[in-house]
Amino acid sequence: MPETKPAPPPPPPVTEDAGLPTPPSPGRLPPPNLPPPSEDGASRDGGDGTPTE
Repeated sequence: MPETKPAPPPPPPVTEDAGLPTPPSPGRLPPPNLPPPSEDGASRDGGDGTPTE
């Protein structure tokens, strides 16, 4: 049987008190390469059967 190794400890949480600039978390803002949900839904045709032009 393979040895059961304990799971590695999770990385320390990044806090703004560390004095380092913290990048925005992925959960706060959508990626800049993706269009907003409203625009994405409007650009898709076939949802209700009517083309969006």
